[in-house]
Amino acid sequence: ILWGANRGSSFDRIDTKTRTRLSSVNHGGENYGISIGPDGVVWTATYSSNPIRGQLIGYDPTAQRLIGPFNLSG
Repeated sequence: ILWGANRGSSFDRIDTKTRTRLSSVNHGGENYGISIGPDGVVWTATYSSNPIRGQLIGYDPTAQRLIGPFNLSG
C-alpha cells in the first residue's frame, strides 16, 4: 500500500501490486507534501494563498477519521 497526494485536497490509498487506487479521502485543504507517522497516520501540511495560511491535517486509516486541522504559524 502506498499513500499519495497531489496539490489537490485528498489523500489516495494505492495498491502497488494491482496499480489501482483503493480509496480517496478528501480533507478540504490543499496538499503540500505528505508523511506517514509511526502509528500509520497520514499527515499533510496544507496551504492557501488567499489569505496566506497553513494548516496540519492528519488522517487515521485505522479509525477512518480526520485529525485536525491545526493552524501553523510562520
